[in-house]
Amino acid sequence: MLDLEDEELRELTDLAKKLLASLQAALDADDFDQIQSIVAMIERSPKGVLSKTADGIPGFMRKKLIEAIGWFGAKGIPEIVDFLGDENPEIAEAAMAQFELALEDVTLGDRARAEIVTMASKALHDSDALERIFMEISNMRNSVAAQTLVDVCTYGTEEAKALMPDTIEFVTGEDNIETIDDIQKWLDENPDGEDDEDLYGPVELD
Repeated sequence: MLDLEDEELRELTDLAKKLLASLQAALDADDFDQIQSIVAMIERSPKGVLSKTADGIPGFMRKKLIEAIGWFGAKGIPEIVDFLGDENPEIAEAAMAQFELALEDVTLGDRARAEIVTMASKALHDSDALERIFMEISNMRNSVAAQTLVDVCTYGTEEAKALMPDTIEFVTGEDNIETIDDIQKWLDENPDGEDDEDLYGPVELD
């Protein structure tokens, strides 16, 4: 899974090769905890110790980290969030692809979806990507949707906040909701239904 081209291997130091080999072994063992530890170790590595030609982590190596973490779907999303802001567009795009794949998991409950959406809103500056992710809010029970809207309005990037008026109107069907108090009032008037727990599920991110 983590195979590299000969040119890429030549760029890596012996330490980097050992870390990637350990990462592959952890993948083979389906050991997410070990993968988390190895990824953290790689990310904390001092400049110049992983690559013979670059100070930081080579781009192709960062993509392999995303690939390994992404193997675990929604469970790996918290580990991928930092890659959304990568200066290399290819890396950011690879991280975004993992976010979108995670949201395709039909077993994922709306609270877990809300967590993914909120994480993305805090890290992403790409309005098109944010707009796609915010569509997920309409697939949440009203209480979870309302809290997600509030969280994005409070903690999201400027690009995320700029999308909130249209998103709020899409989710609520109302065009006069402008403040957090307005969102709460909408929820008071549109509480969750009795069957929402069964419909949206209790599944959480680990």
